[in-house]
Amino acid sequence: MNVFALTSLIASVICFFLANFIYYKNPENKLNRLIAILSILIAFLAFCEFGYRQADTLNSAFLYLKLSTLWPFVPSILINIFLVFTGRNEILKHRSLTYFLIYAPAIIITIIGLATFPEQTVYEYWGWTYGFDPVPLFFIPMSIWSFIGGLLTALFILKHYFSTKDRL
Repeated sequence: MNVFALTSLIASVICFFLANFIYYKNPENKLNRLIAILSILIAFLAFCEFGYRQADTLNSAFLYLKLSTLWPFVPSILINIFLVFTGRNEILKHRSLTYFLIYAPAIIITIIGLATFPEQTVYEYWGWTYGFDPVPLFFIPMSIWSFIGGLLTALFILKHYFSTKDRL
């Protein structure tokens, strides 16, 4: 077994058990549910990474690569966690609009990824991976969304931390 694939498998198992532990600590807490969902999604993506590194055929590798197009949901869930964690009730009050703005980019990018994913899957010494001869249309918006979602979440949580009087 490839070391890179084994690392992904271990990460997948750890994230799954972490999600289970967090959820069952307090299932009624919305923050616990969101973090458990994020952990399950990351466990799934790590398992997809394991799957396409260990795939025997091109078709099975391509299936795992297609499943990994769910990656844009990670920044969306991070933004949702930030809103719940910081208690931004004024933003969460408009539920349908807020959730649409948070999750619509992830849905659109995932659909673009499923529709335009490159069929040039290449076998390297560490396993299967995608070819970048022309950069696929999917990777540009995914990279931008991941960067913006992660950076905004980190900056807003830091701002919240430094503006909080009683730090827990």
